[in-house]
Amino acid sequence: MKLTDAPYCKEGYSIVFIKLLMDSKVCCAAKGFYSYLCGYAGTNRLAFPLLSKIREELYLSKSTIYKYANELEDNGYILMKNYARRNGCAKRKHYFIRYNEDINLDKYDFVEAVKISFNRTIG
Repeated sequence: MKLTDAPYCKEGYSIVFIKLLMDSKVCCAAKGFYSYLCGYAGTNRLAFPLLSKIREELYLSKSTIYKYANELEDNGYILMKNYARRNGCAKRKHYFIRYNEDINLDKYDFVEAVKISFNRTIG
């Protein structure tokens, strides 16, 4: 099985990029946040837990969550996108988990990935 094929396992395990764990530029807490996101990511490497859920489960403030997410994005381990709900009233942040640098994120279809993840969740 390839690393990119199974970042999430049904038994409750997830795969974490070892390069991140060895990266001294990223703080320990941001590494823990990355591991948390990996637990929510499906095979398309997309995680979109609600901010309220992250705050509840990790006991972190909104500003702390954004601090760690920005640190991970600045170092190339995740990519964040904001999406508004269909009624346009609330936004949800989507996190794309990066395992290697050879992925062309400009051509990655986030909308299609969300549809696939959503269908798997309710299907």
